[in-house]
Amino acid sequence: AEHKIQYIGFDMASVNKRKDADVMLRLNRIAKYCIKQTGCYLSVQPSQAQYLLKDSELQTLKGMWGPTGCKQTGVVRTNCVDCLDRTNTAQFALGRCALAYQLYAMGVLESPHLDFDTDCMKMLEELY
Repeated sequence: AEHKIQYIGFDMASVNKRKDADVMLRLNRIAKYCIKQTGCYLSVQPSQAQYLLKDSELQTLKGMWGPTGCKQTGVVRTNCVDCLDRTNTAQFALGRCALAYQLYAMGVLESPHLDFDTDCMKMLEELY
């Protein structure tokens, strides 16, 4: 508790076996929660920071806000005991969420959400 460590258990393999499973939807919800808890790096001009601090979407990020943006204040660790692909999939969901917030803060997106069929997602996939 003193280190604010949270454990979020998610058995991707068992969820994926269900007929109505939407693993990515669940991972995206977890990723958004984690990014909101840790914040993410956003670097902006001081003149822009005052506007970002008033944005209702960005106010939900618990990072350390200052005159030049936001600093991430936590770490998210993922692992799957038997499958590196599932670990990478969870990390991809986190990266997608953080990138969405960053592009939203820059004014590239209208909301902090990235659809899968966008050029931004293709770029992120190439990076991974």
